[in-house]
Amino acid sequence: MVGVRIPNDELALLDQHVGVNGMRSRSDVIRRGLRHLFEAQPTLPSMKSVTIELGTAQQFQLAHLLEMKGQTPEMAINEALNSYLSQVVEDLVALNERFESTANEVRARVTRSTEFEQ
Repeated sequence: MVGVRIPNDELALLDQHVGVNGMRSRSDVIRRGLRHLFEAQPTLPSMKSVTIELGTAQQFQLAHLLEMKGQTPEMAINEALNSYLSQVVEDLVALNERFESTANEVRARVTRSTEFEQ
């Protein structure tokens, strides 16, 4: 058994979770919170965890994806993030190439030609 000091405002938040999702006591809430903390730790020290909120429709779709393809929500979100980042980088490279092309055209127009140097 461990004693913990919790400020009144945090205790009130803790009490709001008692009786929800099978948590019958403050101890249940604290245990679940600790379990969530430990499970949310990144696999490697160089990694970082991100928490996102999911709406009901998204939860339903992810549960269906897990059932039909065996793909966990974490796997689906990781794949979607990688796809998004690849597309954004590709768009930025294309934009940078257009900027460089435009800059080269402008340089060519404003550079003195050899006939004016004499």
